[in-house]
Amino acid sequence: MEIKSKNYAKIGFFICAISVMFGAMGKHLIEDVVSSYYLDVFETAVRYQFIHGLAISFLALNYRKLNDKYLQYILPLFIFSILVFSGTLYVLVLFSAFFGDEFKWLGAFTPLGGAGFILGWIMLGIKGFDSTDNSTSNDNSSPKRRHKRHRSSGSHRTLENSNS
Repeated sequence: MEIKSKNYAKIGFFICAISVMFGAMGKHLIEDVVSSYYLDVFETAVRYQFIHGLAISFLALNYRKLNDKYLQYILPLFIFSILVFSGTLYVLVLFSAFFGDEFKWLGAFTPLGGAGFILGWIMLGIKGFDSTDNSTSNDNSSPKRRHKRHRSSGSHRTLENSNS
């Protein structure tokens, strides 16, 4: 999962960067175009996108302390939920600027993303930390640990041989 975790961390950071850009755009570009109701909707989309982008990055960077079995479902679920929750809200706000309330029905899909967020957090709370912390275990069977043990043993022998 190490390679995937780096990719997920990058995706999370990218999601956060986009949310900051959208937040700035919302403040400076659409504030005068949409009603205060739709501006609040837009800010909600930005907030949830940013929070879950941070969560994705944090979880990906700390994958060794988490249960990989569930993390492989939680991270994509958060990404999907961002797309559905924040995505539908962004489209709703954008369409309201051009078409009024004609496409307000798009908001009916938003709760699917919210349910995904809730499910991801529940999965994380229940099963996310069932794994032992691999980074602090005394397992000497990993290739890095065997190499360090072998290298230190070899240098110890060299010292013994030179003192003989």
